[in-house]
Amino acid sequence: MMAKRKRPAGGAVRRIARPRSAGGLLALTAAVLSLQAASAAPLDQASMVVFSPEGAWEISLTPQAGQAPPLVMTVFSTEGAKEIPLTQKGGQDRDRPQTQARQAKKQLGMSVGYRQDTLDWNIAGNAFGQNPDVLSELEWKLKMLEIRLDGQWQAANGFTVMGDIAYAYAFSGEDRDSDYSMDGRQGEFSRSYSESHGSYATDIALGLGWTLDISPRLTFTPALGYAWSHHVMRSRHGKRHIPYVARFSGLDSTYKPEWHGPWLGLEAKLQATERLEFHAGTRREWLDYKGEGNWNLRSDFAHPVSFRDTGRGKGWQSSLGASWRLQSQDSLSLDFRHQSRSLKNGDSWTFFANGDRDITRFNEANWESWSANIGYRLDF
Repeated sequence: MMAKRKRPAGGAVRRIARPRSAGGLLALTAAVLSLQAASAAPLDQASMVVFSPEGAWEISLTPQAGQAPPLVMTVFSTEGAKEIPLTQKGGQDRDRPQTQARQAKKQLGMSVGYRQDTLDWNIAGNAFGQNPDVLSELEWKLKMLEIRLDGQWQAANGFTVMGDIAYAYAFSGEDRDSDYSMDGRQGEFSRSYSESHGSYATDIALGLGWTLDISPRLTFTPALGYAWSHHVMRSRHGKRHIPYVARFSGLDSTYKPEWHGPWLGLEAKLQATERLEFHAGTRREWLDYKGEGNWNLRSDFAHPVSFRDTGRGKGWQSSLGASWRLQSQDSLSLDFRHQSRSLKNGDSWTFFANGDRDITRFNEANWESWSANIGYRLDF
């Protein structure tokens, strides 16, 4: 800082003896601020001594009559120095800086983990849900490996855009197919089991929200968006158990359920410590459902679409996790997620090889998923 021989607006300037240690072209050696604690005004009889190559100057900080002392705090950061005015208002601490605006944030994450999915559905004997009330029922249980990508962008005013995509592959699984001749799942005349490894799932969700600062450590983000999920359930290497035990070869059937629709949700983040953050969320979904099956061993059915199931249902998604910051921008995460979706009283169309079709009641479909993932996140 180079002091100029100019009278400041707030007080007087007086030249004093040049210090022996000052020399060369040194711009500024030191600045000393002295205050009289007993004065009535904050800067009464205060002065600042500035040393420059031209000598030492004593600048009075006592404001002239009718002027308010200019109070400024200088904050030094990697982006440079920034002056923040310290204003005095009724009921406020004049030494407290004004609250700075929220900064825009971006976050990207990738995680991998274990996932377990189950899907079951059943149909009735006719469109009225009778003859019998449950004619055929199938259930899949899958053990899967999942990889998930997620991202979030938050504007300075709190507007937030979020999205995630997940892919899961079944390394193990089994499905059961049972047929009944009487109501109440009585008179089971056929039951078979098959392997379901090689099944897979894709989930995509996008959303818009608004982040609210509840406290310096706690934020809530109400949001809405759209979700889409597509699965391919495989049935291979079949084995019949009723009416007799036998293996049958050539089985390579598929069932492809698809869910899509809008959701409403709420996310929360708690900065427990400088490094540790907890986060949780919940979503309510309103979904359309379509499931297409290809029973490759049924020569009387059409191919590749042997039947189509449709309906409307609802779902829930909840998540809980924590992240540990490694450095200023990257962190490790641990997340648990649960999803459930269901529908009742839809339609099931069967398509035959001769071109005929038949409709019956699609009684219900229920899907549930659990997952646990570890991951890496980058904030910038």
